[in-house]
Amino acid sequence: FKELSMVLCVRQRERNRAYLTRRDLISPELPQSPWRTLLRGKQDGAYLTTMGVNVSIFWDVLAPEIRKLYFSHKLSLDDSGCLQPLGSSTHSLIRCRRQLTPEGVLCLVLHFLCSSCQHKMLCELFGLFPATLSRYLNWGLVALDSICSHLPECHITW
Repeated sequence: FKELSMVLCVRQRERNRAYLTRRDLISPELPQSPWRTLLRGKQDGAYLTTMGVNVSIFWDVLAPEIRKLYFSHKLSLDDSGCLQPLGSSTHSLIRCRRQLTPEGVLCLVLHFLCSSCQHKMLCELFGLFPATLSRYLNWGLVALDSICSHLPECHITW
């Protein structure tokens, strides 16, 4: 009887879990995905509302810089939280196929920094599983910090 009640408890817990599956998420590669629609529209108001920067800062200043890092570094961080160059010998979480473009990663990070939405909502907007979202966010935050530290446009002066 005890084993049967344990099995029933486990099954009940499994039925009540709230999680996202691939069928529940829009593909990040689809042209009509929300973040691609936003980027394609290139409206200052939409960019400022969702990402806190205007179109020219996004495309002329930040996008080229993150593109350089995206194609030259792994999408995982080393033990000290630094970006790993692609040729490094340390273990990498990189996959053969990346789900977001460099601009998508930048959009995700800026949206995360400028909004108060939950991670689950970001998963739905960008079509990513929670673990994948966390990997992109962690990498993107470090990359954005690296970019902003040497760009004069990102410095605040009085």
